[in-house]
Amino acid sequence: MSLASLSKFGLLGALLLATAEPFAQARRRSELQLKFLNGSTQVKPSYDYVIVGAGTAGLTVADRLTADGKTTVLVIENGKIVDSPRINQVFSGTAAMGPTWSYQINSVPQVNLQNRSTAVVAGNLVGGSSAINAMMTVRGTSEDYDRWGSFFSNSSTWSWDGLLPYLRKALTFVPPDTAVAQSVNLTFDPSFWATQMEAFRDIPGVEFPPDSGAGRAGVYWFPTFMDPKRVQRSYARTGHFDGINRTNYDVVTQSHVTKVLLEEGTATGVVFRQKNGNATSLTTVKANREVILSAGAIHSPQLLQRSGIGPKKLLESAGLNTTVDLPGVGQNFQDHPMLLMSIIREYSSKTMRT
Repeated sequence: MSLASLSKFGLLGALLLATAEPFAQARRRSELQLKFLNGSTQVKPSYDYVIVGAGTAGLTVADRLTADGKTTVLVIENGKIVDSPRINQVFSGTAAMGPTWSYQINSVPQVNLQNRSTAVVAGNLVGGSSAINAMMTVRGTSEDYDRWGSFFSNSSTWSWDGLLPYLRKALTFVPPDTAVAQSVNLTFDPSFWATQMEAFRDIPGVEFPPDSGAGRAGVYWFPTFMDPKRVQRSYARTGHFDGINRTNYDVVTQSHVTKVLLEEGTATGVVFRQKNGNATSLTTVKANREVILSAGAIHSPQLLQRSGIGPKKLLESAGLNTTVDLPGVGQNFQDHPMLLMSIIREYSSKTMRT
């Protein structure tokens, strides 16, 4: 359960995506100074880095890489830049999760769900899924991060201890503005929010971590990603895109990457098609240093497979040539489960009168 209704009154701290400049300096689309490319013809032949996907990670990486003013980066995004209250309003709920700005992907029938299919929703716009999600700020459990690290070595920094400094760096905690709350005489009674929490205490084995960022599973309150000054969603676009003016940072939108180019097993560039009416021309751009796939948990492995990287048997069955036989690509996708519950209690007229 979210405390969004409390956070709008300044009674709950909010978390913001880290940014190179204060959010107060960020500007709306009409004022953006970022160098947008109007079409694929403006794309340079090569860049130091080519990033596929202008989502949560893609924009963050692009911002960091171009901060020196010298390293050249091209970000290729399938969606477009969107300004809408359905995205920016803090309390719009799931209004932005429709098919307009997101991929609606249905899973194959799941054996353990009585062969039902489930929907996987992913953002299809500048900002990615951080532009359409519920703004919940929850870290994974320490066991999950440590399991990642164990695949490499016992001393791998891909672990809870190794990643925690970066998890902290990515966020800025903004404490409640007590003065504002007091000036308009806004108060709340915690007892109205405690019933659900207390109910979970009757369930054996349920833990109550002190904070959502403690790295433990259990029951807890969580803050939301928001800009407290504007009372708007804080996401990858506002943190790492708006208001940035760098000649070494190019972005092309409404463009679909069809293939990663490989030379002797090394990624050297990509091929993409820009959505422009019925145009079918392809554009090739080279990466002097690296190609960075940041197209999400579904589309990144899909692009790898279409580029010949993945399980050989699967690629051959789809009529694709295998460049790198890598069995793990496209396997073992796991999404976090979400269960909504409601409790209905019938009251007799006698009870109501009392």
